[in-house]
Amino acid sequence: MNREFPILKTERLLLDQPCDKDVDDIVKILNDDIYYQNTINIPKTYNIESANFWISLSKSNFDSDMGYIF
Repeated sequence: MNREFPILKTERLLLDQPCDKDVDDIVKILNDDIYYQNTINIPKTYNIESANFWISLSKSNFDSDMGYIF
């Protein structure tokens, strides 16, 4: 069965499956202290390896029908 990852879109928000082209943006955004201070599983220094892991986890969960990670 071939299926597509869902896209949630509103006037001000777009959520889709994270992919390799998003790595730099993910790292930049998640290095803001507000995310570290208010989220249990985001490290203080968010790096490229963390972003790549998160992208890989999103793809793996979707491919195995375990869930959706935006």
